[in-house]
Amino acid sequence: MFVVLYSKYSEKCNQLLPHLNQNFIKICVDNKKTRKFVSNYISGVPCLFVQNNQQMYRYDGINDIINFLHSLDQSQSQSESQPMQDHETFVEMPHTTPLQPQGSSPDPLQQEITAMSGRGASTMSLAQQMAAEREQEERERTPI
Repeated sequence: MFVVLYSKYSEKCNQLLPHLNQNFIKICVDNKKTRKFVSNYISGVPCLFVQNNQQMYRYDGINDIINFLHSLDQSQSQSESQPMQDHETFVEMPHTTPLQPQGSSPDPLQQEITAMSGRGASTMSLAQQMAAEREQEERERTPI
């Protein structure tokens, strides 16, 4: 799972977004509620979260994200020339560490995602809820 946090006011985010396909869940942090929620987990945008099995990884800034995307593309092109594997292709950048090291207590963001999943909600529905809240906030600010 890939989740990218962005701002429509960021030039770097606007450069990055066209390169992300439909496999990426995009969450705009321009909404006050969204920004408040994610401010405990990120220091700036763009920021990419990647979940692989039970591990969550974070890539900060456009350079780390682009390096990850290039590594992912290379890995996928190599796997296309080889027989299919029983596992997903995943590239871990050498300087990136899991948000939740094995044996430690779960990250609050991961706990929230897990709790929502248990209630029948998905990360996609969380992104849709945040987008709806952002649109509502923009409607309230815009005079009729």
